[in-house]
Parts: sequence; structure tokens; C-alpha cells
Amino acid sequence: MTHALRTRLAEVSAALDGASGHAAAAVAAADRNAEANRRLSAAGGNLNASSTRIANALAGMAESATRLRAAEARLLFQSARLKRSSKSIREGLDRLDKAGEVLQQRAREARAVAETADRTATLITAIEAAAARGESFDHLISAGRELTGRLEGRRRAP
Repeated sequence: MTHALRTRLAEVSAALDGASGHAAAAVAAADRNAEANRRLSAAGGNLNASSTRIANALAGMAESATRLRAAEARLLFQSARLKRSSKSIREGLDRLDKAGEVLQQRAREARAVAETADRTATLITAIEAAAARGESFDHLISAGRELTGRLEGRRRAP
């Protein structure tokens, strides 16, 4: 073999060694890329799962918001109904107060009529008793006034 051939073989061998080193580095880089791709794929799966959970949570929140709006509408309706009921109750109480006042006035009037009837009955009894004894008309009138005065005094006494 000639020197030139040996030199050429050494150059080719060195080039092959360099190419082999580059190939080994490329294989290592490919392994690193494959590992990075696996990690990215796992992260993408995690992101997809997180996105699904977030979407489910948002759907649940939207459903809750709908239920809350429906509950609010029911409460507003009930509040309006309670206000109407409260107004009706107040009006009823006012009518009862007025009716109570009327009844009290009528009771006072009935007591006055009863007292007058009692006085009249007492006067009639006294006049009849005086007439039965044969007393004069003037004497009956003065007895009636006296009796009326006593009855008025009793009525005014505490």
C-alpha cells in the first residue's frame, strides 16, 4: 500500500470516526427529542383533562346560575305576594279597629238606654207606689225629682 493510500484511509477512517460521533450525537439527540415528545404528549393529555374539568366546572356554574336566577324569581314573586297580603292584613286590621270603635259606641249607647230604662222603671214604680198611697200629684213630682237626683248622683259616683 502506498503512502497516499494509507493517508487516504486514515482520512476516511477519521471522517468515519467523526461521522460515527455525529451519528451517536444524532441518536442521543433523537432519544432526547423522543423523551421530550413523550413529556409534551403527557402534558397535552393533562391539559386536555384539565380543559375537560374546567369545561365541566363552567357548565356546573352556568347551571347553578340558572337555578339561582329561578330561585330569585320565585323569591321576588313571593315577596310581592307577601306585600299584597301584608297590605290586605293592614286594611283588615283598620276595618276591625273601626268596627271595634263602632261597637264600643253602640255599647255606650246601649248602657245609656239601659240606665234610662232603669231610671224610668224606678220612677214609674215610685209614682205607682205614691199613687197607691193616695199622695197628691205635686208630691209625686217632687218625689220623682228627688229620686232622679239620687240616681244621677249614683251614676256620677266613681
